[in-house]
Amino acid sequence: MMFYQGGNNGLYEAVYHAVPLLVLPLLGDQPDIAQRVVEKGIGLKLDVTKITSNSVFESIKSILENPSYQNNINKLSVMFRDRPDTPRERAAFWIEHVLKYGADHLRSPVHDLNFIQLNMIDVYAFLMSCLLLIFTVTYYVTKFVFLCLYKTCCRKKLKAD
Repeated sequence: MMFYQGGNNGLYEAVYHAVPLLVLPLLGDQPDIAQRVVEKGIGLKLDVTKITSNSVFESIKSILENPSYQNNINKLSVMFRDRPDTPRERAAFWIEHVLKYGADHLRSPVHDLNFIQLNMIDVYAFLMSCLLLIFTVTYYVTKFVFLCLYKTCCRKKLKAD
């Protein structure tokens, strides 16, 4: 059994080695990963705001005594390991591929973007312009409405006097 915070790499290691999990998610994507661990039946999660030594002990005991966690992680591990080639074979393939054909077709198009496109400055400028336009129109419409209401209100008082 592995007790960890819920990161992706720890999940991959546990699945590869068929080790049930007890997850204590703290931040980022960890709560989502912990939820997936529970849904797949390969472990349990603890709530960091409600954790006690007793809850940790009971969770560990539950994982170790319930064979379904081990059975589920074993099935997942077999699926995870079932690959057509090993990492070494895959690396050899790609090295041979690059030596044979070059790597121009593998190059990301992001390298051809200029600074403005790469950092999406044009998109942000357009969005800021739209927001400025919306705020300006809203300001003047609100000002016009209040002015009309003020004139209507004041005219009634003047006529009443």
